[in-house]
Amino acid sequence: MFQVFEINSIAELQPYRLVWQELWMRGRQQRFQMTLDWLEAYWRSGSDDRELKVLFAVLGNKVIGILPLVVKESETRLGTVRVLTYPLDNLGNWYGPIGPNSAATLAASLRYLSNNKNGWDLLDLPYIDRDRVDLARTATSMRNIGWKPVERAWSQIAGIEFDGTWDEFLGRKRSEVREAIEAAEADCRNRGVLRFEHSRSDADDPSSQENTERLLQRCLKLADDDSRDVLHATSLQAAERDCLDVGVLTLDGQPIAGAVSFVHRDGLEVVSLFAEDIAGVPRHSLLSVLMQHLLKASCKFGDDAVEIRTDDRDVARATKLWSNHQLQSYRYTTCPLSHVRAALLVNYHAVRAPRLKFTPQRRPTTALRPRPKSEAPSPERSAVSTAPGLRIYR
Repeated sequence: MFQVFEINSIAELQPYRLVWQELWMRGRQQRFQMTLDWLEAYWRSGSDDRELKVLFAVLGNKVIGILPLVVKESETRLGTVRVLTYPLDNLGNWYGPIGPNSAATLAASLRYLSNNKNGWDLLDLPYIDRDRVDLARTATSMRNIGWKPVERAWSQIAGIEFDGTWDEFLGRKRSEVREAIEAAEADCRNRGVLRFEHSRSDADDPSSQENTERLLQRCLKLADDDSRDVLHATSLQAAERDCLDVGVLTLDGQPIAGAVSFVHRDGLEVVSLFAEDIAGVPRHSLLSVLMQHLLKASCKFGDDAVEIRTDDRDVARATKLWSNHQLQSYRYTTCPLSHVRAALLVNYHAVRAPRLKFTPQRRPTTALRPRPKSEAPSPERSAVSTAPGLRIYR
């Protein structure tokens, strides 16, 4: 029988670090944002108006999955609502349970929440990769405990897959697209000396680490005050794990655009894009030039694909020149009927939300990126003690 225990502070998570790492390495989504390192950096650099609620699903004496959640207050037409959600804050594209047993983790965790309703009003789970990874597990788990989830589209994500060299990738573009790309580059070069600086963290190369952190500092000068601290803290932690990628576009030596990205096993996930307003240069053209240099560097590094969230209108316009397929993330909202105000909000969104079709998408067919040696799993299959009273098998 499944059991669930809850942890509400970062300090109390430390004994479970190895558990978390083992489950993350065996999970369907090995994104840096789903590691304990990221959660620590995110939590310590963020505001104090949140509560941590990390749920561990246990079968016997074995942790089979982790569901990291936070409680935030949100202002609505019906007043302040305490929302239980994933700890991502638009610093990534996808999120979900940690570990290979996502269905069991969701089922056990939501059953636990149905019996522990104090401290939160509304359950809102965005960033769901419904068509490739989740496959309706989140919605099914909600329905199985008698809750009625509302499914809504969350974010459009542009996917760029490479097949061959950079010149071959460009050669497959239509002539009018290549002309638009060249025109955007010319717009920027006519304003001064244009240069692209790029670095990817490499633990075996100290100069690379220093250069990546230097570029990160320059890039974050373009960020707004609300996101700068948390992005800086999480990016430094990504550099420690050897998965930070930073690109900065300069004009006459001054940063005008930048991108912070995290490397994962299938390619590159662009976390944040920045662009200044340059007289005579449309913002979407500036972003297109940044993407051109970023994608070219990514292709040379041997990445299989790049993902860019297109919530911003100018970003969406720029990615149309580069993307060769589109991805969609989803959002599931529900609550117990006993939470009357939250239930009214759920019903309101249920009426307004359009019915969405299920369109399974192919998973990447390219070979997986090799894991760094520091993350390679041990060949031993013996039980390893990883936390007080718990074991996980490898």
